[in-house]
Amino acid sequence: MILNPDDEELLNQMKDVCDYFININKPKSFIPGDNAVINYEKGQQSILSSMEESGINTKSLTVFEFYSRIEHLENKYKSKHHGSNKQI
Repeated sequence: MILNPDDEELLNQMKDVCDYFININKPKSFIPGDNAVINYEKGQQSILSSMEESGINTKSLTVFEFYSRIEHLENKYKSKHHGSNKQI
């Protein structure tokens, strides 16, 4: 099929199709303070920074090792704070 550059109807249809596909990929809204994905990423980066400050090489951790370390640190924190709240 040979396209005729003077065929305005075909060119308009092609433009409409292109616009449709371009608009599919555009986010409908972006609210930085209320975005769960951004909050998750920021939280994860905060955890990674804390681990690196503790001397843990986070770049070499597998997903399992990463979550195991988080669970270990959470348990350690809970036991430390629950132990200090006990009355003698």
